[in-house]
Amino acid sequence: MYKAVVRWIRRGIDKLNAGDISMRIERAHPDVTIVFPGDDTWTRIFRPVEAGRHLHATHRGLGECATFAERLVAEGNQFVIEDILVNGPPWNESTVSEGAETE
Repeated sequence: MYKAVVRWIRRGIDKLNAGDISMRIERAHPDVTIVFPGDDTWTRIFRPVEAGRHLHATHRGLGECATFAERLVAEGNQFVIEDILVNGPPWNESTVSEGAETE
């Protein structure tokens, strides 16, 4: 089951790199959350950054995450996935994708 999740994430990033955000948004849970590191225009688009060691959700819900993905595509950002972490049972999974922006 986890291999299928990893394949889905990789396909989604490939489509995102090609300018198509549909796969990332269509399959996301309505309560999807993005935790984007740092303090910049990417992280402050919807709310101020909360400093500290805890995770700060920078984008919450499908609307905010779709806006984030549309901006990634519009600015021509491309990503290479370095690692994908999957935890939890299939009905309540958490995933983390670690990657880097290509030049």
